[in-house]
Order: sequence, then structure tokens, then C-alpha cells
Amino acid sequence: MRTTTLCFDYEMQIRYLEKTFGGAFTLRLLPQDTGPQKVLFVKEEISPDCGIWHGKDAFGNVLTCGNLPVGADHLTSHVHGEAMVGLSEGEKAGSDAEAFSYTFSKSPLTQPGEGISHLAEEAQKRADFQNPDSSVTRRAMVLCHLVHEAMTYEKGRTGIHTSAEEALSYHAGVCEDYSHVLIALCRHFHLTARYVTGYLVGEGESHAWVEVKDRDLWVPLDPTNDCRITTQAVRVGVGRDASDCPMNRGIHFGKAGQEMSVHVDVKEKEI
Repeated sequence: MRTTTLCFDYEMQIRYLEKTFGGAFTLRLLPQDTGPQKVLFVKEEISPDCGIWHGKDAFGNVLTCGNLPVGADHLTSHVHGEAMVGLSEGEKAGSDAEAFSYTFSKSPLTQPGEGISHLAEEAQKRADFQNPDSSVTRRAMVLCHLVHEAMTYEKGRTGIHTSAEEALSYHAGVCEDYSHVLIALCRHFHLTARYVTGYLVGEGESHAWVEVKDRDLWVPLDPTNDCRITTQAVRVGVGRDASDCPMNRGIHFGKAGQEMSVHVDVKEKEI
């Protein structure tokens, strides 16, 4: 496989409209080594200065936790570094129990319903899906194509609580919704799939895609762009759905509202 070194730069800024009385936050922004990916270096900067600590959640994602000081009027997180990607076809899958938790998840965000059933009927008409010799990856790619065909990328139509069924009824959404629909469709066919967050080549915001378990590998598929991800992204977090691996979650004390902006820049390293 072709390998690539990606330079990534992520910055999140939250501005509080009045000074706060403190707060707390948990961030999932730090990539780590997987089979297809090796982090060459990463630097994290948090402002204002506050005591932070690191840990891992139940899915193995790296957590950055901290307490917002009294009087804070902003929270800025800046993460940048380099990662070598494309080192293998996918990450080695863990135990059967881990796969079971993804296959039979009761997540309301990815629960199959009537809309997913209609999409599943269309999938069963496709040759690659009917072929008994097709691999899990080839069958999942059929589902990936169908999701891409059924959806239009549209910001502002959906939110963090929008389910796969709801997004599919709109035929619109963002990468989070495309991924939830694909996971729900995989669940309909008892294919094991999980939600993934990370940084995609280009400028914009963070990205979400799906990994499907094919034998002993997690194979990454991107329904938003209708492709397999090999050297185009740096993976950060995984979970059953978006609620398991939010990049930012926190609370601040006081009456102040807030404004948030995120900017991501990912490009191949020049040799």
C-alpha cells in the first residue's frame, strides 16, 4: 500500500459572552497509533491555563479533561502534529465481545426503521450484494453507495440528536448523519460497524465516517464522499455512534451564552 504523512491542525474556540464561574470539559482530539496509522508527533495547547489530565474512555479514545477557571471568557484547544497513514488495510479487530457490542447496539441514533428497510430492499437488488462470494467489504461498499445516493450534504438541517431514520427521511444531513445511516443499514444486515471521528484532508471542520468489520480487520468507509478511506484522514475516535465519541463536551457555570468555531487543516507533508 501507498503510505502518506499527513500534517494536521485542529483549533476549537469557544467564546463565552460573559465571564463564567468555572466549568469542566472533556475533549477527544488526540489521535493515537492504530494498524493503518502511526502518530509521528502531536502537540496540544489549551487556553486558558488550567489543570488538565489525560485518560481513556471505554472505547480506548484518548481523553483530555480539565476544569475551567473562574472568570474564564473562552476555551481554546489547539492540536497539531503529523501522522503516517495507509500502513495497512485496516485496524486489527479486538475480541468477539467488542464486535458484539457494536453489532447489537441499542443506540437510538442508529436504530433501523422503515426508511432503512426500504434502503435495504434496494441493496438486495444489487449484484455485489446478492453474490454469495462477495466479501463483507464489497457488500458494505454497496450500502455505502446507496447512502451516498440517498442523501444530500446540507448543513443546518439536522442536529446532534437527529437519528439515522430522521436524517434519511430528510434525505439530507452532514457527515455525522451519513455515518449513522450507514451504520443503521449495516445493523439491518447484521454487519458489524462503528462510528469514527477524525481529520480529513483539506480545510474545514472535523469529519466522521464508518469502519466495518471484515474478518479480523476494521475497514474504513466514507459514505459522505462515497469511498474507502486509505490515506485521506487521521483517525481520532471510535464509538457506537456520535454520542460515544464527541470531540468536545463540557459545561460552564453562569448565565453566559457561548459561540463556538472549529477549523481543521490537513495536508500531505511536502518532501
